[in-house]
Amino acid sequence: MNPSAHAVRTNDSAGHAGRIRLPGGDGRSLIYSGCLSGLLIIFYVHSYICSKGADIQITANAPAVTVIVDGKRGVHLQNGSGVLTGVPLGARTFKVDDTDYRPAEQKQTITWFGGSDVKFQLTPRPVELTVHALAGSEVLIDQKTVGQVGSEGRFEKGDLLPGEHQVTIRLEGYQTWEGTFPAHQPGLQLHAFQPMTGGKMQQIQAQAQQAFEQKRERSRRAQELVNQANQMYQARKYRPALSAVNEALALNPQNQFAQQLKVRIEQTLRVLGE
Repeated sequence: MNPSAHAVRTNDSAGHAGRIRLPGGDGRSLIYSGCLSGLLIIFYVHSYICSKGADIQITANAPAVTVIVDGKRGVHLQNGSGVLTGVPLGARTFKVDDTDYRPAEQKQTITWFGGSDVKFQLTPRPVELTVHALAGSEVLIDQKTVGQVGSEGRFEKGDLLPGEHQVTIRLEGYQTWEGTFPAHQPGLQLHAFQPMTGGKMQQIQAQAQQAFEQKRERSRRAQELVNQANQMYQARKYRPALSAVNEALALNPQNQFAQQLKVRIEQTLRVLGE
């Protein structure tokens, strides 16, 4: 038997175990085989993990956007959260390009032991709100006053955040217009219908009646002055007649008889040289 073919165990004088001498050829083969098996296991585990990929938790401060990975894969976030499964390890590019939010991009290295969270802080794209309503109307968004409709019947707000908003338009004497509308790109156009209240209608009618009465009174007074001017003109009181007819025309410039009488009086004064 070859003594080098097997391990030899020696004992000291006290009976305790001593060193173990490994045989040359078989021992080295065992070590080599063990290292090779370990490397194969590590390679297999690494290949398995790389082929399987990693699960990535993605969150964003937006209720519903789509995140694209390397321009190929994507996940639609519900309530600002979503999970991507099987993302290949290594350097990955995560991108959000939504109509309601400005583009955002992140580059992150994904490994099997970390890098499993991707968070986006998105900036909303401003939405332009245009309101068509009665001039002077007060415009409220989410119950906060933001401006007043101009004399041309138009109001614009260019920095409205995307999403649903309550819009209120009110003007004294008119029914309040209100509604909830989704604001998205390219903008939100609102046309308000504001009928008069009963009180406002009565007020306008009273004002119109008052204006009519005042106009009728001016016409009556103007006619009296024209008659007086004509009588004074016939009595050859030309200067007082001219004053009276001028006062009548100030009250009613459309009185044709007064205009003709004024011309006759002025011609007479020129003839007389007064």
